Amino acid sequence: MSLCTINVLYPELRNYSAIQGIIKRHLNRIQKFSWKEVLGGLIIALLFLGASFGSERFASTVHSIVGEGGTGGMLSYIMTVIVVVLIPFASTLPLVPVAVSLWGNIVAAVLTLLGWVISINIAFYIARHLGKPVLERIALFRHIERFGDMVPRKNFLLGVFFLGVIGAPIDLASYAFGLFTHVKQRFVVTAFALGFIPFAFFLTYTATLQLVYQAYIIGFMLIAWFVFYGYLKQPKNKNKENKIKRRQKILDFFDQNNKITNDDIEKLLNVSNASAFRYLEELEKDGLIRQIGKTGRSVYYKRV
Repeated sequence: MSLCTINVLYPELRNYSAIQGIIKRHLNRIQKFSWKEVLGGLIIALLFLGASFGSERFASTVHSIVGEGGTGGMLSYIMTVIVVVLIPFASTLPLVPVAVSLWGNIVAAVLTLLGWVISINIAFYIARHLGKPVLERIALFRHIERFGDMVPRKNFLLGVFFLGVIGAPIDLASYAFGLFTHVKQRFVVTAFALGFIPFAFFLTYTATLQLVYQAYIIGFMLIAWFVFYGYLKQPKNKNKENKIKRRQKILDFFDQNNKITNDDIEKLLNVSNASAFRYLEELEKDGLIRQIGKTGRSVYYKRV
């Protein structure tokens, strides 16, 4: 690419101060992470690489412990994937190289995908039928709320499919879909699972490469996920004045309507389902409105 072309496509790069501004914005995003979060991401990456190296180096030992890929071993692997997905801040990535060593990348991808699909169903069911009182007890709830802001309002199922393709966190996404949407479970699970198909095969194929190439790919994935979580950590509704105006707009809407749902507030303010949920939750805590119903479509709110 010529310098002239770069100047046309990227005019902001024409001067050094603009470049400094771009670098500074990216550094500010990185600084949003605590050392625990960075360390957690590095540990997961190292565990994947370590599992890949160990599975290849000690293949015979792994086979003798787990077996030669029998049905029992496969079922145990699927159950392990399910449990790990549902544990807050845990990751199934280090399990993938072991599965590849035992059954090959194709079977490992299918088994991993089965575990993920079952996990999606369980997490979605918990959120949809047990609701916020249960989810508040787990450490992930504030992340679930942030993820809820990313739930697409238009082309919902296509957005869910894309989140699967990029390997979005299964627990966060499934809890958010169950809590902040009214879409039927089978549609969400199908779209999410279809998106995870290419991601599952990509992961198992990565585990068959030489360790140095695996390190490059996992490193790139780690950076991508830091960018993703950096977006989730961006504070919403920074402008307090704007938030007060929205609260008043909701209260005025209550004065004109006997009962209001989460979807009504979403349309009124043109915000995500999760944001509408938080506005209603704050008003309820302030004693201005009260919730009727527990979970799902039966929930609506009335002015006190």
